[in-house]
Amino acid sequence: MLALLKKDLLLNSWLSYSSFCLFILGAYITILSPYITFFISFFAFCYSVFYSDDRYRVNQFIISLPIKRKTMIQSRYLYCMLIVVLIIVLQKVYMLLLLPVLPEHYYIYGWRDMVLLLCIGFLAIAIAIPILHMVQAIYAFVIFMVLNSIFTFFLLDELVKVLHLKDEIIFNKLDAGFVLLLEKYIPYYPYIVLTIVTGIILYFSMLLTVKIFNTKNC
Repeated sequence: MLALLKKDLLLNSWLSYSSFCLFILGAYITILSPYITFFISFFAFCYSVFYSDDRYRVNQFIISLPIKRKTMIQSRYLYCMLIVVLIIVLQKVYMLLLLPVLPEHYYIYGWRDMVLLLCIGFLAIAIAIPILHMVQAIYAFVIFMVLNSIFTFFLLDELVKVLHLKDEIIFNKLDAGFVLLLEKYIPYYPYIVLTIVTGIILYFSMLLTVKIFNTKNC
């Protein structure tokens, strides 16, 4: 599994990783919403692996090796989860380093934000990976854009309500609403409940993906 994980990590060059770090830094300095930055970075890095697999037919080659298909799926989940963690940690490090020199209106993650983003990222993985194994990456991209548009439409309305925004909507100020929204709909132990539910969904998603992968490549 570690060899497969290393393969995914080495798929992107050091220039890509450096650009990725600079993008997150630049986005924060220019007051782009940290949540939006997280979603963009997460999608770009995770999707690129599946797109590369489809383009170069990597899975067809790996299947011919003495590697269990379940291990292949587990390594891909692990890679995406690792990317989620790294993005959140990197954002938090930048926030702490720039805290003394940036104005007070810059948003800084608290532990609630980090837990919430971690769960959101893992839930996105649980939804995306089965789809990416059912259809080609290019078609999956279209599906994700449609789902994202629908989700954003309803989420934006909820964020505006929970933040009591009436006269104007400033996207960079919507970050604080995510935590409030979670605590509104899960009033009792929201972060514990969300973490448990996320873990369960992620587990069943992995089982589903293994089944899809075995059926598709038999």
